[in-house]
Amino acid sequence: MSRSMNYGGRWIATSVLLVALLGCGRGNPLGLAPVSGRVTLDGQPLADATISFIPEQGRPSTATTDAEGRFELTTLNPGDGALPGDHKVTVMKYAAYDAEKPYAKLVSLVPAHYVELKTTPLTVTVPKSGDPNVEIALAKK
Repeated sequence: MSRSMNYGGRWIATSVLLVALLGCGRGNPLGLAPVSGRVTLDGQPLADATISFIPEQGRPSTATTDAEGRFELTTLNPGDGALPGDHKVTVMKYAAYDAEKPYAKLVSLVPAHYVELKTTPLTVTVPKSGDPNVEIALAKK
């Protein structure tokens, strides 16, 4: 009887330890820096666009812009930021999907070179302290 109780006690202790390790405090194991800012297209706020910061190595960070074109980057948890260092930046926004034309080609509302990682001219260096004022200015021409 003591052997099965000992096994059960170990299982419970291990479970409690795992829950404590996984559930307590998110911390910042990747050293993420808070990044927020604004995206404009020809000087006007670009709402509902997806912006991605892609480092050479490591996890990318993404956000969706609000009605004023503002964003706050997320890597693991909402608003936690991006890895410090140099990033290529892509911006995507497509015309609304038409359910009556399910096979219609998506129409980009931003120039194609901003959408593709290989062609984007946009770069941002994220400092370790973060950056609350990143301005991404796009132009149709």
